[in-house]
Amino acid sequence: MTSAVGHGGRVLLAFAWQGARTSTAYTTAYWMELLNAAVRVFAVVTVWAVLYRSYPQQFPVTGGQTKTYAAVTQLTAVMLTWWSGAHHRIARQVRDGTLYVDLLRPVSYPFQLLCWELGESAARLGLVVLPAGIPLFVLLGLGPPGSAAGGLLSAASTVLSFVLLYECNFLVGLVVFRTLSLKGVQHAYHALITLLSGLWIPLWLYPGPLAAISQVLPFRSIFYTPAAVYVGYLDGPAAVRACAVQLGWAVVLWLGLEAGWAGTRRALSAQGG
Repeated sequence: MTSAVGHGGRVLLAFAWQGARTSTAYTTAYWMELLNAAVRVFAVVTVWAVLYRSYPQQFPVTGGQTKTYAAVTQLTAVMLTWWSGAHHRIARQVRDGTLYVDLLRPVSYPFQLLCWELGESAARLGLVVLPAGIPLFVLLGLGPPGSAAGGLLSAASTVLSFVLLYECNFLVGLVVFRTLSLKGVQHAYHALITLLSGLWIPLWLYPGPLAAISQVLPFRSIFYTPAAVYVGYLDGPAAVRACAVQLGWAVVLWLGLEAGWAGTRRALSAQGG
């Protein structure tokens, strides 16, 4: 049992290291990504600061919480690379015919991609998010977590966000095996995340019908939950419930991922792949 766990850990670290090396391979691209993250966070926080000053009565939180929420969601998006995740890697491998290389390895393909994404996200956390985020938090006067417990829950929630986003991306990527292209599907998928995840607009500002829709889909658990817990909008039992919902979605989507991949593997085998 111990040797199996140790082997699994070594496999995870090996693929995570590959992902980290990929995300830091080009110096110019790295500096541009760092600049983009800083400008993006500064711009979004500034916009929400102006909106709060203009319509403070529309917000159920303080101006500081509003600005901090905006910064946390944008930095989380940079770390998780939601726009170009596992679905794009699957599409590229199917298009280039290089998928067979990963399928020949004695490790499940979904686990390989999970570790790869983990390495890339860890690299972005250490090399982009923290170097850009810490100075901006000081410069813009953004606050720490609402409480120590809230900070720990927010960190745990961010880990679950990573898993959830990976699962959603992988499930969308499976479409490529049927269509050979992400076009159309990716636009609809990205639109849903943009609208219902709380990435750009806090879900506490949504009208009743739209808020109700977001409640029954997993996307709110990707960006809204960790940021809302961080700023203290969700605290105590509400924060714990929100994290429990994340965990529930993570389990359900992983089961769906495994079932979807099993069906895809059977189809590939039937076609001689």
